Amino acid sequence: MNREEKIARLRAAHNYWQKFGSGPGKFNYAYMHPPDLFNLDPATVKPCCVPANFIPERVGGTIAIVQRTEGRQQTLDAEGKEFILSNFLPGGYKKRWGFKHFRAIWQPSSCVQGASKIEQTFDCRKVVALNEIYSQETFSPLDLPTDQTSIYFPETVYVEEIEPHGIFYWDDTIHLLTQRRTEGTTHEAKRDPISSPLWETIPLSVLDTTGGSGDTNAVTFQQDSLLQSAAYIPDFRLARCYYANCLQLFTNGQSLTRLIPFYHDQDDQYALIGTEHISQAVIFSIDLRPHLEKVMTDVASQPVLQNDLRLAYLGTLLHSSVLQKEGLLGSLYDVDWFLNFLCGVDYVLKEMNPDHDLGAFFRKNLDEQKRIVSQLIPQESEIRLRLAGITPEHRVEIIEILEKHQRKLRGLIEEAFNETSFRGFIQQVLSQTIEKAIQVWSQQVFSIVGEGLTFWSDSMDNGQLHVYAYDTYQGGTGIAREFYAKIQTLVAEPADSINDQIRQAILCDVDVGDAIIRSIFKKYNTHFLSGVFLEDKDLQEQVVNNALDDLEKNRHISLDNKKRDDICTFVKLDLKRFTTSEDLIAFYRELVLGYDKVKSVLKRTPNSTDMLLYCSAHPFYDPRALRLFEVFRTRHKGDLTEISARVDEIMPVCINACPECIDLDNQYGITSARYEHRDKRVLLNLLDVI
Repeated sequence: MNREEKIARLRAAHNYWQKFGSGPGKFNYAYMHPPDLFNLDPATVKPCCVPANFIPERVGGTIAIVQRTEGRQQTLDAEGKEFILSNFLPGGYKKRWGFKHFRAIWQPSSCVQGASKIEQTFDCRKVVALNEIYSQETFSPLDLPTDQTSIYFPETVYVEEIEPHGIFYWDDTIHLLTQRRTEGTTHEAKRDPISSPLWETIPLSVLDTTGGSGDTNAVTFQQDSLLQSAAYIPDFRLARCYYANCLQLFTNGQSLTRLIPFYHDQDDQYALIGTEHISQAVIFSIDLRPHLEKVMTDVASQPVLQNDLRLAYLGTLLHSSVLQKEGLLGSLYDVDWFLNFLCGVDYVLKEMNPDHDLGAFFRKNLDEQKRIVSQLIPQESEIRLRLAGITPEHRVEIIEILEKHQRKLRGLIEEAFNETSFRGFIQQVLSQTIEKAIQVWSQQVFSIVGEGLTFWSDSMDNGQLHVYAYDTYQGGTGIAREFYAKIQTLVAEPADSINDQIRQAILCDVDVGDAIIRSIFKKYNTHFLSGVFLEDKDLQEQVVNNALDDLEKNRHISLDNKKRDDICTFVKLDLKRFTTSEDLIAFYRELVLGYDKVKSVLKRTPNSTDMLLYCSAHPFYDPRALRLFEVFRTRHKGDLTEISARVDEIMPVCINACPECIDLDNQYGITSARYEHRDKRVLLNLLDVI
């Protein structure tokens, strides 16, 4: 410790001593409170200090919230950094203290157009140059130059109260959002914007992946197990780096997505707002190289899975194009309907020629493309894609995109069908799916995992995937060590046993229940389902159990009695909803049978848009179903016809993933501009062959 640091500590201690007594600004108690003294000590490094309470601090630590009003300052609270940064990065607004509206104090950077300067928003004691801990030349999808970027770890955030129901004004040049109209105002929003922070996680130091730095040894799983090895890391440190805030602005008639990156004008550096995750961890190592080859072979042999993944890849590319402001779509909210439109195009092309794909659409001239668009989205009749909520206004947007941005859109389609790019996407899907599968499996073998551990994965250049399970509380509380003790008892089990445990862990009750309902509608006719099936409860129980037995046999799964009872209960509740009338049974049965037909034509999993197009083009054989279809088509619920909601009811919910199995989202924010995609089918097929 140098002389200046010693003097700073003495001054802090002296200031603390002077606060004892009576009067303004003095302590109202006559004893030393260690947390206050540690808070003033400039040499104190969290978590090596005395906390103010005995409630564990979550990873990332806490941050002081200070309100500034006309030159006066008032400390409002101290809260978790991750929560505060998820809501109060520049551009973020939230009702919080006293249930009043607050926002972080910020202004545009004078050095980088479109960025916000962070000096007046945060007080940051610790700053780390990014190139000290990160070896790539650029960082994040924004391609921030590593040698011109620093990580700022805030201890205080400054906020101000704003009008609760004001109008918001956006300047698209300097990316400034205020409640006052300025000369540069380009858009007006009459409701609160929504903000989602974008972040990436990187190690703060070289991580010990072998566990050699601790007092435990690494363990190796049996050969042919999905998991290769595991180790315990007693000192685990990560930096979660927030590189931009993603705003959703709701203006008249449209929504806009805009990014606000950060800059430190005084330091002349691109800024990452960082939080430190200081904990203990268990690391699982998996060699992806042999697995990836098996997955690529499997995907190539299954057209439905391959086309599903290509469509998912196209969705990630559209998502990225919005965030990078490439001009195709104005908002992330536009991605879903535009992707539904492309599905509609794919449907029309496959009906004309089963060998066509989306690329065939862009080999046509503009007039032919417009004809297909008009066919899918008619101006007057509410049929085809109009049933899915795609309006004539959307048709105008689509034609404008085809006229002005056709080359960019064609480029995205070509990239989705590029084998090298597609392989990279498959590797991401496999990595993310394995991470979530390990998380779900861990919750079953070690029940404390649900609340006590946070998961993060990192793919290495050598083909290794590292999945980390670390204590949710700052500094660690021993949960990871207990978890590792459990892992040490599992490594001796045969590889088939571990793989089967993971397979059973990601088995989805929702998927099983949906499959049972579809099998019953396919196997039994409307007369049976509307008659004796509803009247005889014992027969209903037998039908459901028989369908579940067949599913277990076909999928090679085994469910325990409790899970069987739970699934059967939910299936019977859903069947009660689907069988309220003979006409409704006939309608849903036609949809279930049509689903398989559409799947065989498209060679991908049909979605609601595909089924609405099928309903428009192929009249139902059963007159009861046809009559009900016309009723639902002309009846509206809000902006959508009721037929859209009715079709959604019978569609499978869990195709690749859902919140009931492995679609577990991060607590705050978005991990990257390419939103994560998981597909349990990829992993289940892999577990069958390793």
